[in-house]
Amino acid sequence: MQNLEELKNQVKKCKKCELCSNNATKVFGKGNEYAEIMIIGEAPGEKEEIDGIPFVGRAGEKLNKYLKEAGFDKEKDIYFANVLKCRTTDKNNNKKDRRPQEDEIKNCRTFLKQQIEIINPKFIILCGVTAMKFFKITEPLKNIHGKEISKNGRKIYPVYHPVARVKDEIKINDLKNIKRKIKEQNE
Repeated sequence: MQNLEELKNQVKKCKKCELCSNNATKVFGKGNEYAEIMIIGEAPGEKEEIDGIPFVGRAGEKLNKYLKEAGFDKEKDIYFANVLKCRTTDKNNNKKDRRPQEDEIKNCRTFLKQQIEIINPKFIILCGVTAMKFFKITEPLKNIHGKEISKNGRKIYPVYHPVARVKDEIKINDLKNIKRKIKEQNE
C-alpha cells in the first residue's frame, strides 16, 4: 500500500476525464492523517480549486462552524477529502458548480478508496448525496441523516451538505449526535 504523498502525486498526474484534462488544480485532502474520523464531501468549489485544499470555501466555513458547535476539534479529530479531486463546473457557466456525474465519480473512485485505506478511519461522515453515492447508499438522505450505517467494517454517518437548504439546527444536531456516538464507542 502506498502512502498519502505517493497517492497525492498519482492524483496530480491523473488525466482520466475531461475535468482534469486541462491541467485543473487537484484538491487532494487535508487534516490529521491519523484521525479516527474522515469527512467526505462532493467536489472542490472555486475557493478550494484556487487554494488546492478541501472545505475552505463557503461550505467549509459553515462546516467548520457546525463542527465547532458539535464539539469536534477539526485539526486533531478529522481528515477531510472529496469524492472528486477536480472542480465540476457548468459548461455554459464555468463559474457555477454542478453536481458530479456518475462517470466522474467512477473515475475518482480508486483515489478516494485508497485515501480511505491509508487514513483508515473508524468513522466516516458523508456530506451530501454525492458522497452517499460513492458508498452506494440509495436511501433518501431525509430518512437517514445523522444515523449510523455499517459498511466494510466502518461506521458511516450521512449528513446534509453544509450549504443544503436545511435548517442549521438540524445539521448541528446531527453532528452533535454523531460526536456523542463516537465518544460512546471509544469508551
